[in-house]
Amino acid sequence: MRSPIVSIFLLLTAVATLMAASPMPASATVGRALAPYERDGWPAALAAIELPRGRNYVVVLQVPTVRPFDMRDTDRIRDTLLANMIDAPGWLDDKRLLGHSVVAWQCRSGRGVAAMTGESDGQGLMMAVGGGWGATPLVSAYLDGKVLRDGASFDRYTKAMARGEGAIVAFEVAERDCQAMRTFLARFLTHPDRPSRRYGLLLDPMRYEGGGCTSFALALIAHSRIWSGGERATYRRIDLHDGVLGRRTAVPPGVIPYRAAQSAGEEKVVPFGALYLRSWRSGAFVETIRIVDPELIFAMLVEMRIAAGEADGWRARRRLSDEDPAVAAAIAEARTVAARYPKRRFLTPDGYSVLVLER
Repeated sequence: MRSPIVSIFLLLTAVATLMAASPMPASATVGRALAPYERDGWPAALAAIELPRGRNYVVVLQVPTVRPFDMRDTDRIRDTLLANMIDAPGWLDDKRLLGHSVVAWQCRSGRGVAAMTGESDGQGLMMAVGGGWGATPLVSAYLDGKVLRDGASFDRYTKAMARGEGAIVAFEVAERDCQAMRTFLARFLTHPDRPSRRYGLLLDPMRYEGGGCTSFALALIAHSRIWSGGERATYRRIDLHDGVLGRRTAVPPGVIPYRAAQSAGEEKVVPFGALYLRSWRSGAFVETIRIVDPELIFAMLVEMRIAAGEADGWRARRRLSDEDPAVAAAIAEARTVAARYPKRRFLTPDGYSVLVLER
């Protein structure tokens, strides 16, 4: 006769097996939180991608800056900012100064798309140009953050994609992981600390602090497990020095500056021109920050396309050199990720190229 302990063990095993085979549906709370992002499905440019409706996918789109953004050190960041501002007079509208990332999903519960944005009125630029804040706005936080159903932007970015200015990859994902990503997004939107209202490059979405467009996209990627931890290869550590970090007592509304002066005697005015005439490695060392590098994401997406058979083209030429150890590490991680998807195909809706990776 089977013992009660063995019977209980077998029962629990059976229940666990059933739960793994049939993931629990998304809760009504998650559905309500995500209704604005899923109610209208995908925007037209994304819906043109022919993905089987009975399967789950996470789609990652990245439109990079006009010129590669070199974040190996702060002086290279300075030079890249200047080059992109000169080359892209429309960058304020098109998000081309720092690029932009969008994530879409197709789960059994529906289709949706989201992207994070903020500092929408150019507050940081005004602080730097006329406020004497120097480079401080780049590492400050802004309280006008928004998570948008980025449909209109997606359509605009796909036009850039058709001109050959970005990368888009669709990853097949397990239903439970698709729902895990949706659950994280719902929590991010409804968290009592309101991280969706806090926009900044140093904020960590995984800790519900807030985020930037790229770090937010990476948080969705992490919860969907499409890269199985590979997103860690997209971060850099950068040393900050105070030579170009301004401090003022008058803080613009809706801004949490990285540094502010508590009195007139603590103020440090950094004129706008000094940002291009002075080394950003001047002054005293402040700290080492950990920040997402969009170029490393681009390098990973490009390498996945190459692994799927795309010949070297403009994307490979635009990618930063793998002589940079961080780029080499991102490329190696991309190969590992791509190897988990044995089925690979390219689609060309509306003239732009989409890589689809399936299991």
